[in-house]
Amino acid sequence: MIKRLMAMITPQALILLALLLLIPTALRSQTTKQTESLEQRLEKTLSRIEGAGRVSVVIALRSAEKETPSLLMKENGASAGSIPCGAAVVAQGADDPIVHMQLTQAVCAVLGLPASAVSVSDGM
Repeated sequence: MIKRLMAMITPQALILLALLLLIPTALRSQTTKQTESLEQRLEKTLSRIEGAGRVSVVIALRSAEKETPSLLMKENGASAGSIPCGAAVVAQGADDPIVHMQLTQAVCAVLGLPASAVSVSDGM
């Protein structure tokens, strides 16, 4: 059965399959770089909130079903194909209720997320 299947596969089909497998990887790589850049910018900005201390941010993405403007997409002037759907923030000063609220509000404002999609924890 495998021999019959291999006989049916042409070199052109193999090239097409390879290209199809590489395209999502290239798009994912671009989105990953944009996400990492945004995470770093958020970390830098959030750490400037009085009492926040060191901050670490992780952004979760989902596939965009329709054109939805977001900071991730506007950053490079192109549609990234993904939009933020959640964020996790770990900050030294997050045990302070005021700092916790300020961190949550800042992340919600930048990413356009509801507070229920943002997790802020004390740590580091």
